[in-house]
Amino acid sequence: MTALPYDIINHIDMHMKLLDEETLLVGEYPEGTADGPQINANIDYVLNNFNSHFETPYKVERIPMPDSESGLYPDDNPAGYYRTYTNGVFVNNTFIYPSYREEYDTTAARIYSELLPGYNLVPIDCDDQPDLIIAAAGAIHCITHSVGVNDPLLIVHQPLADTDDDVNPYLVEAEIEHRSGIASASLHWRLEGDESYETIPMDFESGDTWSGFIPAQPVESVVEYYMAAAANNGKTQTRPIVAPEGYWDFKVTGAVVGTEQIENLKLNPIYPNPANGLVSIPLMAETPEDVYIYITDMTGRKLVDVFRGRVHGDQRISHFVNDLASGSYLVVAEGSFGRKATPLVVVNR
Repeated sequence: MTALPYDIINHIDMHMKLLDEETLLVGEYPEGTADGPQINANIDYVLNNFNSHFETPYKVERIPMPDSESGLYPDDNPAGYYRTYTNGVFVNNTFIYPSYREEYDTTAARIYSELLPGYNLVPIDCDDQPDLIIAAAGAIHCITHSVGVNDPLLIVHQPLADTDDDVNPYLVEAEIEHRSGIASASLHWRLEGDESYETIPMDFESGDTWSGFIPAQPVESVVEYYMAAAANNGKTQTRPIVAPEGYWDFKVTGAVVGTEQIENLKLNPIYPNPANGLVSIPLMAETPEDVYIYITDMTGRKLVDVFRGRVHGDQRISHFVNDLASGSYLVVAEGSFGRKATPLVVVNR
């Protein structure tokens, strides 16, 4: 991906944290500030080109990137330090992350408590005068190293999504592995508000796959669940590892009523802009549209074909502009809706 313009160390852990197999926690600046536009374009590139372990799109959650007490960000002169909450580390059932000041810390703590239920969350002050850890261009993750657990028992599961099905039981599957083999696995579930879990034995299917069923529940129910396994040598593990205090949940929603309507096809402003590498071209389409996107100079002369295909809903087209000379351009979208254009400034170094 294109290097961030103000990140002097180019470490991905300064602006992104993988929370699980399909969730990315990404730092967020105020619109148009510092590395924000390039971070957004880079994440769009990931979403457009890569899937999670489960072959599903990654889920992206956002967390603020704080300024200094005097209001400075990395793109200011003088520059503010690259303050980040994503530079944290998991240690067993604990997540240790940097903190700065209450104005932002309370928001970061709320986001982590929502995304990591059941974990022991420990903030470490990285902005304490006169010894600012963050002044060294790093924080907690940058000064730690992970040590793998001995004799690991692996449980991989894609959490169930909300469902409108209040008739059929809910299939729960997991890949469960250990060097000695798996002796047993169990599924534990309850409704929101209940104190105790119901326990259901999971069945071996084939390979490393085990499965079990949660009984169907009425509309508006919120189901909380986790799983546990034991290896042939006696090793045990739960997933989430903080279970039963931490768990996955899903809601039985019933029939979907109404959907948000999007007016016409919109070609929204490109970011980052100005740019010197990867950019994102945001489109919004009410119905499926065949779209042709290209770049012209300011006289309208076509220079680069970018995309030709069908879009629907909110879609971000990724494109590298490294081969364009510094200057002003137009990005044009054509289709049955007509012709739409938005400006692009390239500043190649």
